[in-house]
Amino acid sequence: VNRRTYTNSHIEYVAESIVNVYKRRDSIRWGLEMVYEPPVKGLKHFLAHLKPVAL
Repeated sequence: VNRRTYTNSHIEYVAESIVNVYKRRDSIRWGLEMVYEPPVKGLKHFLAHLKPVAL
């Protein structure tokens, strides 16, 4: 984790979000599926096309 970019409050926020999702895991009924993956390496998560799917 780059300490110049991310502070303790950033890490705490992410940790709280993960705990929140974990606690709600039984009520989450959908997710996302990648339907288009761009050929540009390293930018997949910015340029991808996603669609909702039932779990």
